[in-house]
Amino acid sequence: MSPIRNLVLGVLLALVALVGVLGSAAIALGATPTPQQRMDAQAAWMASVLHVPVPTRPVVVGGLQPDNVGEADADGVIRLAPAYANGSPGAVYARQHELDHRPGNAACWGEAGSAERALEEGLADAVAQDLMPAAMHRFAPQWWGFVLESGYEQEVRNVRYASAAATGRPWRSREARLWRRALWGADCDGRVAMLARVGAG
Repeated sequence: MSPIRNLVLGVLLALVALVGVLGSAAIALGATPTPQQRMDAQAAWMASVLHVPVPTRPVVVGGLQPDNVGEADADGVIRLAPAYANGSPGAVYARQHELDHRPGNAACWGEAGSAERALEEGLADAVAQDLMPAAMHRFAPQWWGFVLESGYEQEVRNVRYASAAATGRPWRSREARLWRRALWGADCDGRVAMLARVGAG
């Protein structure tokens, strides 16, 4: 075989290999992310925004009561209803809320119906709502302007009231948002101390 034919054959084989690589890459880029991949991506984004470690959490789809869209277990597992395991705005919101339940402070969560649980749910949802405009821009930009429907409206109002009282600023202000983040990041004793200082404990 002549050198020229060898060269031509080598170029053709290289082109075939390149097309295969590009095709695989295109398939990978077009593949639908798994619920776990979506959760991991949102956790990593959250860590970059809040500048705190947000560990990856195992995701289980299903196994919830019919009226429950998501649940974070004290052992770190996050359960999502099948309808909220995709890329919809409601799913972004559900993931954000459940990620806000940190296993490291599960001792603060209290029992269902307790004041501690009301605080935990209100705080998780208040921080989730603070982050949602940026989260929607990052994960569901086509749904910009999506209206949130919280299942913890009163609990969120209580947390926002405390943040406004603590900072002397409106609850929408940067100072109040940072106070809510500090309360979210505090351990159990820290939460009690912060709330006691504003008479909300």
